[in-house]
Amino acid sequence: MVRISLNEYQKHLVGFIRRREAELSRGDISKLESLDRTSDDMLLRKWSWLSTIVCAAFSFLLMPFIISLIQRLIPNILYQMLWLITKTSMAVSLVVFAAAVYFTVLRTPD
Repeated sequence: MVRISLNEYQKHLVGFIRRREAELSRGDISKLESLDRTSDDMLLRKWSWLSTIVCAAFSFLLMPFIISLIQRLIPNILYQMLWLITKTSMAVSLVVFAAAVYFTVLRTPD
């Protein structure tokens, strides 16, 4: 059985984020230099908080609003399934928030 530690997952995630940031910079030298100077922990904190804000806004505000607008137009079973998906996304956003808090506050620097 192959075991991968949390630090290895973190390294893979930071590698993915760095590649994504490099793609988004589109060859801008100043952004690439800034990315090189940014530590892995700071980059992970930045993206975890950004993900938390976007995920929470989507799942706690936008999805319930859209469901409330279309509830009279869709069958009840579809309405219930959409609420299940919404509640699941709310739970995921809380997990992402917990990860952001962990990476920011509870994690001791190496």
